[in-house]
Amino acid sequence: MVQISNYVEISCIYYSVKDDFTVLIPIINREAGDKNKGSRLQKLRAIYHILDNMSDSDNVAIYTATELYDDVYLKEIKADGTINVIIEGDKNYNPDSAFTFHSDEVKNSIIILIDCWMENQMDNNILFCFYTNAKYGKENTLKGTPPHTLPDKAILRQLKEQNFSDPKLLPYIKKIILEYYEEAYKKYFKNKATKSTGYLESIKKWTDQIWIEFLKRIDWQFERENHVDLEKHLLTKIQTCNPFPSSDISGNEPSILASLLDEMDKRQDRTDFLSRLLQKAEVENIYLREIKHIKKKRDPVHQLWEKIPSPVDKRGLTGKIESVCAVYDMDELEILARRACEASIELDGLTAEESSTYKYRVYMACKEIIKKIIRKKEKEMITPDIIDEWIEELVSHTNASLVERSKDYHYGLTNRESLKNTVLYLIDLCYLAFDEGEKNGIAIE
Repeated sequence: MVQISNYVEISCIYYSVKDDFTVLIPIINREAGDKNKGSRLQKLRAIYHILDNMSDSDNVAIYTATELYDDVYLKEIKADGTINVIIEGDKNYNPDSAFTFHSDEVKNSIIILIDCWMENQMDNNILFCFYTNAKYGKENTLKGTPPHTLPDKAILRQLKEQNFSDPKLLPYIKKIILEYYEEAYKKYFKNKATKSTGYLESIKKWTDQIWIEFLKRIDWQFERENHVDLEKHLLTKIQTCNPFPSSDISGNEPSILASLLDEMDKRQDRTDFLSRLLQKAEVENIYLREIKHIKKKRDPVHQLWEKIPSPVDKRGLTGKIESVCAVYDMDELEILARRACEASIELDGLTAEESSTYKYRVYMACKEIIKKIIRKKEKEMITPDIIDEWIEELVSHTNASLVERSKDYHYGLTNRESLKNTVLYLIDLCYLAFDEGEKNGIAIE
């Protein structure tokens, strides 16, 4: 279990509280400062992480926050009880700039992650990430460090590739990080009543294997999206990760993103650990609120339904199917006929205007393709399977048409089953047929 909430704050110094409540280790307070000024990139990355993991059916709970430990915090709880934590540092810089292992931002991120891992008893379920739009480069020799001790290849490249074969790599990393760690703690605690060196003595005892295990937990991501590009990417992700796919949110992605960013802002200045976390359920509520407020126009074509000429073909659904496929199963015909009856009842539940609009849109979509799909099989013997295929093709085409139109218009019926019923209903009403039908009472072969 990841012990993430066991903290006591004394004079702005954070202490890691061990399970036996006897060992208090003062560590640098990483959450100092005005939390309302957290960068937009951090908030966008936090939102990206929670959306990216919401569709995983194995997750029973997902939480995210900014400026907790480091810039972004994500916690997943799986159905089997497994807990995964990702802690990420985000650096939004000029894309032409480059980090090296000697950059203060890199070294500071590493000591933050070391403290975090130590606080959580070196938990195997914790992973880290260093995310930036900047590049990485080759290190120059530091003053006071013999040139021959510097690894031949860029250190960040080797860490990114998790390649620890260079015999110079680990000794150099340990030397630089231990010196930086010690200096950071001296500077932070210099004018404080309580003094601390953090986990320095423990880290000095780390074996090479422990260092490698720690460093392999860091996902180094360079030349990634800046906050502007990430925001554009998120607008697409908000659509694809919609937890309520039956509700169209097209055009409302910016509003949902704004609400998610607002929720992140509200949490940044809270002191209670749990209240800092944005949960999956709250993200879903934001979607629901947006869906509730989406106002769509009424499709204005209801009058066109009345202008469609009354059909001459008086055969019902059964007669139209039997005219092209005499061997269609009678039980299956009865099911189709019942579905047509269901449509009549469902349409009666709408207003006259809604019913006329819906029937017109279904009718026009079917008319667009019915001759084309029949023509594909004109040289074949029509089997029951072909009849079923025709019906499904009509339903699929009509459904796609209505889904597209529903971005702007509201329809009284939106599910595919009712749509199929309506297609069968229009066939039964003699508006649609699988052959030329009858004209003036004479069947056309």
